[in-house]
This record gives sequence, C-alpha cells and structure tokens, in this order.
Amino acid sequence: MTVNPSPNPATLTPARRAGRLRRIIRAGGWCSLTAFALVVIVFLAWANTVRLADRAAADQVLANPNVSVTDTATAVILAPVDGARDAAGTGLVFIPGARVDPYAYLYKLSGTVERTGATVVIAKPVLNLAILDQRPLSTFTSTAPEVSTWFVGGHSVGGVRA
Repeated sequence: MTVNPSPNPATLTPARRAGRLRRIIRAGGWCSLTAFALVVIVFLAWANTVRLADRAAADQVLANPNVSVTDTATAVILAPVDGARDAAGTGLVFIPGARVDPYAYLYKLSGTVERTGATVVIAKPVLNLAILDQRPLSTFTSTAPEVSTWFVGGHSVGGVRA
C-alpha cells in the first residue's frame, strides 16, 4: 500500500493552488457564518429570559379596588379607578430595566397611583431590552389619552433610555 504524501505547495499548479484557496475560504466562511448564527441564537435566548414578577404582589395589585390594571401590546397601564383622583391629568411612563418583566413593577408603582392619582404606563420594551427599543414616547403616552402632563422614568437600563 502506497501512501500519497501531501503535495509540496511549491510544486502546485496555479489552478490547484486557486482551488485549494477557494476551499479554505469557503470553509472559513461557513465557520464564521455558523459562529454568527450561534451568537444570534444565544443572544435571543438570553434576551427573552426575563426576571419574573412576584406573583403574590401582582395579585395584590390586581385585587386592589383603587387601581385599574390594563394590559396592552405595548404597555401595562395602572390608573386610578375614580376619575376624580386623576392628578390633574398627570402620568408617568416607566421604562423597565433590562430583562425585567413589566409586571414586576406593579406592586411598587401601584402605591404611586393610589397616593397621587397619576396614571402609570409601564412600557414593554422590544426584546425586553429598553436600550434597543427605538419606539417614540408617543407609543406609550397614546395608551392614556386623558393624561396631558407626562413624566418619564425608569429602572437601570430603562432609566438610561428614559
């Protein structure tokens, strides 16, 4: 049995050298594409694993007769039940921290609604990352048209976005 040694690169013809180079570039391209796809998949999985709300605290807010909780596609809205307590049309757009469920803020912000009568709109950021959310503030303020004066705040990365 004869073993064919690998050809000496100096003795390769230009056509064989070009074919070999194409194979190397193609293999490198496939490796790069695979690595990129893996990074995208891992990032999306990481971004979609949120820190969940305390169920008991959220249930307390949902059972509170003084606070109305409405869920929309873009936000969670906390509003005072009696319109007379509306703090002169005042509202707060609150932008959550990175990978934090908007419902995690219900308990803390419901006290603000009860004490001041302000409407609170908790945004639902794209990919649960406020820093990547490019929607204008009007996306969230339009969910409560009765409010005329808005304040903006947030937690962690949401505060940076605000």
